Amino acid sequence: MLGSKVPQMQADRRQWLKAGLLALSLGHLHLARGASMLAVRIWPAPDYSRVTLESDTPLKTTQTFIASPPRLAVDIEGPFPVEVGDVFLLCSDGLSGQVADEEIGLLAGHLPPAAAAAALLGLALVRGAPDNVTLIVARAGEKEASRATADSNPWPLTEESPAVAEQPAVPWKMLTVAAVSLLVALICNPWTVAAEGWLSGLIGPDLAPAVAFVVSTAMALLFVGAVAAALLTYLAPVQGTVRILPPGTMLGGGPYRSYACAASPDLLDGIVASVESAADGLATRDRDRLREVAMAARTPLAAGDMPEAVAAAARAIGVYRGLVEALRQDDTAHG
Repeated sequence: MLGSKVPQMQADRRQWLKAGLLALSLGHLHLARGASMLAVRIWPAPDYSRVTLESDTPLKTTQTFIASPPRLAVDIEGPFPVEVGDVFLLCSDGLSGQVADEEIGLLAGHLPPAAAAAALLGLALVRGAPDNVTLIVARAGEKEASRATADSNPWPLTEESPAVAEQPAVPWKMLTVAAVSLLVALICNPWTVAAEGWLSGLIGPDLAPAVAFVVSTAMALLFVGAVAAALLTYLAPVQGTVRILPPGTMLGGGPYRSYACAASPDLLDGIVASVESAADGLATRDRDRLREVAMAARTPLAAGDMPEAVAAAARAIGVYRGLVEALRQDDTAHG
């Protein structure tokens, strides 16, 4: 639960904002890991308003008080360390519902943030965009990179289990070791006739007392150690298992989604094909222009020049977006 100052809102005190946000982190290997912000709850109040974020990933927060103007700033990190060059995207389901994660990773990972945001918005329009599209693309620099130090604390992945008053298990193994060692110590006691009798027959009367003393002493020490271990194990409090994520490490595959977002002919061909299909709904002149730039995007694609093919596909998307916006402005002017 995160607290921050927000303007007074003329709405229900328990306002539920389900934005369907999707966050993607793109590393050097062009792997997109999605983490969904499930909901944002806001409880407005005149003096202090409460904001609650619900996510399907563990989040690390740092709270900083800023004096002028007085406010509490909350920074959210995790669950992956940030490296220089990593790209982050925050978007609504208007984008993620129309554009595949692989395509989002392709454009966001190969284009500058501003160009990537424009291309992604345009591709959503190419696919129909039945909902509002909101997105932010940012690339991490030196200042944003994570720096794990010896003082960094591990991130808890599970809540600590509450104390449960239950009877601990009896350490039967330790008690068995103690009983056997005590029995051997009594049998090998050099001061007993039984020890002298059978040991003398095995190793001779001269060595029997010394061997019996060593064996009985060792067994006695083992008996004391086993009893102490059994007692400590039985009296130790029962604790739940808490999983942690050490600083500088990743959690693994779940609950995150990983996709190979490197530029590939199939991925780019699908984007260009979408632009060509969108041209069918335009006027003849606009349709011919859009098909021309889409065909120009296929030239570097056929030559295997993937960086230029991505840039050309982005230009084709930009042309379609410009045509759509021009049509909307014309309809507004004549409305």
